[in-house]
Amino acid sequence: MTRKPLNQRLMDLSRVPFVRNVAKFQISSVVMTITGFATSIAFTRMLGLEQFGVYGVAAGFAGILSIFGSLGQEATLVTFLSEAVGRKSQEDIKAVLRYFLQCSLLATAVYLILILIAPSLAVFVGSDKIVGQYAQLLLFSAALNAPVVLAFLLLQIRGKIGLVSVLENARAVSQLVLAVILLVLGYNIWGILFATVLIALLYVPLSLLIYAIYRKDMPSLSSVAVTLFHRGTGTYFKQGIWIAASRNIGQKLYPDLFYVVLGSTASYQTVGLFRLALRLAKLPGDLIMPGITRLSAVTIPKIVGGDRKALKSSCIKILKGSFAMSVVAVAGAAICVPPLVPVVYGSEFSGAIGAFLFMLPINLLFAFDTVAMPIARLYKKMLAVIVVTLTGVLIGIGLYYLLAPLITPLYAISSSIVYYYIHALLLYAYLYWVLLLRNKKGGAVQSV
Repeated sequence: MTRKPLNQRLMDLSRVPFVRNVAKFQISSVVMTITGFATSIAFTRMLGLEQFGVYGVAAGFAGILSIFGSLGQEATLVTFLSEAVGRKSQEDIKAVLRYFLQCSLLATAVYLILILIAPSLAVFVGSDKIVGQYAQLLLFSAALNAPVVLAFLLLQIRGKIGLVSVLENARAVSQLVLAVILLVLGYNIWGILFATVLIALLYVPLSLLIYAIYRKDMPSLSSVAVTLFHRGTGTYFKQGIWIAASRNIGQKLYPDLFYVVLGSTASYQTVGLFRLALRLAKLPGDLIMPGITRLSAVTIPKIVGGDRKALKSSCIKILKGSFAMSVVAVAGAAICVPPLVPVVYGSEFSGAIGAFLFMLPINLLFAFDTVAMPIARLYKKMLAVIVVTLTGVLIGIGLYYLLAPLITPLYAISSSIVYYYIHALLLYAYLYWVLLLRNKKGGAVQSV
């Protein structure tokens, strides 16, 4: 059989919708990464090492508090609305949207309470009152995110990947520009936070307008609001709580708890070095994974809602491609980043280079998340996710306290981060055993 020329194979590959959409998201990821670079450079240069560390502790503190306002509605919406659309079930679509509205209103009430008590809580846990005041604005910004999540998911379902990318990049760039202007005017950390809140406020009416334009045969938000107190959303709330617990542990306790613990046991300068080192270490994954992860979060549920036989082969293809891209990205980062740190961020941040190189290999483990999390949500294995992630965080923090007296706090906390990701392999092994090996024996995956 004659092999097609390379250019022809690339052309054939480019015609696959999933590949085209991944490419669009990858372009967006590159722009977002460049914006993130510009953001970190501007903030580190204009704040200095100590204030950059204070900002890191404040962001970590706000992240931990936001756990109580994160009820899983965003991730649940992505999973179950995509599945309902795949089944073309109008009843299920309306039920999912009603759940999202109910949960978002409840979360908003919780956020308002957290905003009121944040300064007092900061003092209670041993931080400065100003840390809690900074956290108030970060919490307010988080409370405004629900309409954006709904609008962006709808655009993704409608295939408007390019528009999603434009809106996301416009949001990041506008926040950066406004923050830099306010920093120049002397607002320091307040300037960054004011910029974040102002852009978040702007995106609320924009997101509602986007939903009204692109909803097509989906119900209007006003018609969903009329049924706000109707029943039938209990299943989504139950799954949402499990998903929230997993996300809060995996995205709030990690890395926010690590920032807060380090801030309470070491100097703000050390926190600043660690924050930069971790940001740079995760750069390859931040560059290549968002597009794949977001598309798999929608594609895998749609496959399960339609042709389940295609699930295994699709997951293997996603894993292979993600891992290969990770290897290339890690090698490039190891070569390019170290010499640029003192030039770009300043000589006072050179201490972050060693920690960056130490944590860089964690990117090779990110590929598993692209399929593991959607599968765990769909097959109701979130308890396993929670157990593995929580034990990883707790053991990682314990490891820091054991190593801190023996080595520098910077490398002790870096070691705890590396352990956290290695520990996560237990989840992937469990999902493989449950969803593949048992399935080969003829057992129904759903009944496991």
